[in-house]
Amino acid sequence: MPLKYLIYLLSFTFLLSACGLETDEDEEEVTEESEVTTTTVLVHDQHPLLPLTSGTSLQYSDTSAGNVTATVIYDASESQAQNLNIYEMSFVYGSNTIGLVLSSTSSGVTWLGIEGPVEITSDSTSITLNSLYFDEPIVLIGDTGNATTGASLSSSNEFWEAASLEIDYTTGSSTTVFDADNEGYGILPAHTVNIVSEIEVSLSGSVVTTLNLATTLSFVEGIGVVEHVGNYIGTAVSSKLSSLSNLPLTIWFDYDGINDPILTNGSDAIFQTDSGNILTDTYSLYNKEELNALDWIDVVANTSTDSYEVKLTVTDDLPTELTSVQVIFEDKQFGRRISGNVTIFEE
Repeated sequence: MPLKYLIYLLSFTFLLSACGLETDEDEEEVTEESEVTTTTVLVHDQHPLLPLTSGTSLQYSDTSAGNVTATVIYDASESQAQNLNIYEMSFVYGSNTIGLVLSSTSSGVTWLGIEGPVEITSDSTSITLNSLYFDEPIVLIGDTGNATTGASLSSSNEFWEAASLEIDYTTGSSTTVFDADNEGYGILPAHTVNIVSEIEVSLSGSVVTTLNLATTLSFVEGIGVVEHVGNYIGTAVSSKLSSLSNLPLTIWFDYDGINDPILTNGSDAIFQTDSGNILTDTYSLYNKEELNALDWIDVVANTSTDSYEVKLTVTDDLPTELTSVQVIFEDKQFGRRISGNVTIFEE
């Protein structure tokens, strides 16, 4: 039976923290101590489409660079300075690094800038871009549209260091299907955002060159960025999610509205990361109330494995369309939260 590409995204307002100890106060600072360093973590909600946890990574397959890893890094100093949780998703493409500096809140996702080093090309001249930060963050999820912002740039070139930048950009979004052919990580309902930017570079008040920057990011509830496509002033990337590290692996069910749902895509009903089961002794189910509000999904303790298991029940509300649900686990000792995904589709 052909796959129905009608997307039905269940968007919960989940409380998700980046890392460190948790409290119920958004403005409270929390200190996480280790033998080596002490990190201050600001506690804020995160958007279901971009749950970020420091120390985790996502692996991608890129059309040019091959296997690419994006490591999630929490920027403690900038987060404290701006009173906002700020992360870098650091994509390494050989000798180039494209670090997307992002902030995720319950109301939306913003893009603050790029960390390099990455080689860019202007007027046939190669320049090492160390960083590019927007004066006003670009809204990726939330109130998107057309806008203009300045930017600050750090590079290996004295001219670029002295130049002033003005960025005119347009953002647009659409509902899409990631991995529609189900040949890679697995099929998922996605929210895709396109950003097209024109950067005017001026020196002493005169425009000397204009640069183009284009980025497309696809987000999936409970996972985050599943696809990264862009042209960063001469450096092109096209990366699709292939695996996760230190994060719950996606669990897929095939359901046609007639027969009972069955596990598919090599899924196990037990929640696990790439290093083993998510244990009930270590983690609690954080968004239990939101999941309980759905009459067709249960995440329960499996006593034989001391882990968490997902079960689906056939009800009138069990979706037959491509649907993803976020499942959040919280470390009982440290309050660190990790986000997972259960997806239903019809093969």
